[in-house]
Amino acid sequence: MSVTDEINRVRVELGDTAATYLRNKLTGGKSNEDGSRYESNFAVFKLSQCIKELQLNQNRDIELFSQAPSFVDDFVVKDNDLSRKQSFQLKNSPNISWKGGRNPIALDFQYCHRMDKEEGLEDSETILTVSDHDLHARLSSTIPDEIAHHTSCEHFEDYISSNKALIDNHAIKDALSQICCINEIDKLWKKGIDYLKDAGAIIKNISLPLV
Repeated sequence: MSVTDEINRVRVELGDTAATYLRNKLTGGKSNEDGSRYESNFAVFKLSQCIKELQLNQNRDIELFSQAPSFVDDFVVKDNDLSRKQSFQLKNSPNISWKGGRNPIALDFQYCHRMDKEEGLEDSETILTVSDHDLHARLSSTIPDEIAHHTSCEHFEDYISSNKALIDNHAIKDALSQICCINEIDKLWKKGIDYLKDAGAIIKNISLPLV
């Protein structure tokens, strides 16, 4: 769905104020280099997890989107068989709150969930993913009541060097190991990424900033 189509859909379902808010959010520019790297690393991680599920059952109807035209736009996993959608907002900064800033996360999550329900999705989850451990602990315990029933906060540590991430037993190591037949650190990253690049054969929609 194009940005224009989504904005028009929001206007019909939520009104002009929400539609204008989304248009401004989607045209406001993206994050810095560190944020883009973090989003790419997370995309590799989630894609690896989804491929493992598809290895077990290739008939699963799963769609993945990066930078989707939505209120929560960083990464989306949509399981059409289960009528389930997980929308991830990624933050690689220690200075994040639920209700601060020009685009409050709580408001984005609330709008996203409402649009998912209007679409008929039975299970809609909004997930804030952060790189800072202390921030994760704080935000997990302060989720606003109005979004608590569909929202969670997860910790995904940032990394610059893929080899160091594997040596340090980052979560990406286990994810890649699950879809590869090797465990040697010097080969795992290359083999894993090569495998991910071929994933389009079993995943119907994918637009990811793979590195």
